Amino acid sequence: MYNNDEDGLEVPYSDNEEEQAPMALGKTAVVASALPPLKNIWECPQILNFMQDNKKMWTCAWCPNEPDGTRPKPFLGWHGTKAVAHICRIPHESVRLCSGVIPPEYASRYKDLYLRQVMQRDTRKGAVDQLDGAIVDLQDSAVSAISPLAFPAPQ
Repeated sequence: MYNNDEDGLEVPYSDNEEEQAPMALGKTAVVASALPPLKNIWECPQILNFMQDNKKMWTCAWCPNEPDGTRPKPFLGWHGTKAVAHICRIPHESVRLCSGVIPPEYASRYKDLYLRQVMQRDTRKGAVDQLDGAIVDLQDSAVSAISPLAFPAPQ
């Protein structure tokens, strides 16, 4: 059985009160539960990657058509970071920002993916900085061991 929600869309209905509670939340609860976290942006059906003339390209299905009715110009190259920056509307990433209307449950997925990418990047940067420091220390100790008189230890 179905009832119409506030937007006039049909939602499942049940006579069983225990089954009605989740259904009373409406279509958002049903859609949100059906949207698992993205592992990468290419898992999203709204970001379409394709080959054209032996070139990797992608386009955003959220972006509206141009005034003349054509689709916006596709992006060149499969750059996941730029695709996430586009869809999350992150400025200064050398990519056109999405001008489409993105439903909140999808926007939340994209923001989560972006934040996970930022955390991974920061973790990698911290590890690289730590490794660089260790290398400098090893080089300094090697130089000191080779010629202790030429390079006196700093005091």
